[in-house]
Amino acid sequence: MAHDPSQMMITNKFKTPASTLRFLLLSILYVLLIHTANGKVHHHKFVVKSASFTRLCSSKNILTVNGQFPGPTLKAHRGDTLVVKVYNQANYNITLHWYVDS
Repeated sequence: MAHDPSQMMITNKFKTPASTLRFLLLSILYVLLIHTANGKVHHHKFVVKSASFTRLCSSKNILTVNGQFPGPTLKAHRGDTLVVKVYNQANYNITLHWYVDS
């Protein structure tokens, strides 16, 4: 039974565990780079400020983002980049929390 030399090169290429690991890592890196290269960049501007809110005949000031409460929903896909510029026009410091729904 004759062996094709090109087939022998492929089977002999990954004889050591280190070369197999290197091949796997490079393959994963390649897939990640290709996937990331296809992502989009989304730019958003958030203006945070106080607004009057009335509920059940009672009014109070709450913080809104771009006049909305709760703030806007941002949508992105895996590999996308979100750039959010936040302008705090409230009378005190704020903290924004992000929740991911997959």
